[in-house]
Amino acid sequence: MLVARHSQEHSGDALRFAQAHQAGGAWFAAQPWPHLVGWLARFEASALYQSVMQKHLPWQAGAG
Repeated sequence: MLVARHSQEHSGDALRFAQAHQAGGAWFAAQPWPHLVGWLARFEASALYQSVMQKHLPWQAGAG
């Protein structure tokens, strides 16, 4: 239970990090951090990341 809660608490941190990476992706990929770059690539391919990064149509007044 402690491990699961710890994982859930830090998944938000990972999402914020991944979003910041997307803003400067080319710079980040060029850094000498192969383990971090690899971790991020695996995280972005994970079911968790994919589930929260789904694209939605912009909201429009009167629609739906």
